[in-house]
Amino acid sequence: MDWFSVRAGLPAIEKPADRVAKVRELLKNNPEDPAGRALFINVLLDAGQIDEAMAVANRLRRDELAGPDVLATLCDLQAEVGLESEAKRTCSELVEYNPDAADARQMLGDLFLRHGWFDAAYRQYSTLVELNGDDPVSLLRLAIAAAGMGREDEALRIERKVASGDGEIGPNDPRRFARLLSAVKLAMMLEKAPSEKVDDATGVALERALKRTQNFNGPATMTFLVWNDFEVPLSLAATVDKVPFTLSDSVRSQAVGLMMIDVGPKPPQNLTLEVKIDGPVTRRPVPFKVVTIVWDGTRFQIRSQQNMVLKPGTNSAQL
Repeated sequence: MDWFSVRAGLPAIEKPADRVAKVRELLKNNPEDPAGRALFINVLLDAGQIDEAMAVANRLRRDELAGPDVLATLCDLQAEVGLESEAKRTCSELVEYNPDAADARQMLGDLFLRHGWFDAAYRQYSTLVELNGDDPVSLLRLAIAAAGMGREDEALRIERKVASGDGEIGPNDPRRFARLLSAVKLAMMLEKAPSEKVDDATGVALERALKRTQNFNGPATMTFLVWNDFEVPLSLAATVDKVPFTLSDSVRSQAVGLMMIDVGPKPPQNLTLEVKIDGPVTRRPVPFKVVTIVWDGTRFQIRSQQNMVLKPGTNSAQL
């Protein structure tokens, strides 16, 4: 059976239940075909038939026919219903037979990270850095996991290492990603400091460190979107009366879950910000944070929106 052609033809079938029926019928003549069973999992999920999708994925895993995508899907489903230990075991099978594969280590670290299992993600990214040397993206993912564990100082040290390393100026410059990620961390630490103590040693040190990130060459209003589900291509859009607003600057890296937009020193009052998915909607929730740093040339003002979630089946959220 040419399951690639079957997959390509499924969008022509309008109702999810009818797509399930179509693939189920095709599987009658190919009941043990792993490619067909993997496709069946996807159409079951599209139709909201979670229990049967999990059952099919578990059978593929039991038969040792589950590829990386099926294992990742099963891991997500198990985590969704609260089976954390089982989900971690399922995820870990990605590297069980190929522990030195950098792509498998990265995929496993990303799975752990998007579920908030920061210590497990940290271990995988540590191994990934050993395999990839000082690859900047691997280091930045390690820093994200370290920060999730509450080890902000370590995360900042890693980001300084990347920021001072090699790179080429341009939209994919990891040195700038590192500086921007550091700015987000320092801004959130500064925001937590009580306002009456903003001039104490801690507050002054944080502001000094924020200036040293070299992100603020003049008055600016920078809004940062950060997320830990690197499979999902999020973006941040700014509009005024539904018309795209001309930005002073923007930077985006899906590989480290970061987007920054600079709307200038004096953004209009009717400016609207929206988080969007640049692609199909996801079946799982996507947590994200939004941090705004206002620099007037003298002092910083910080505003953040934390614990935000893009709900399953939606492709945007207005801030």
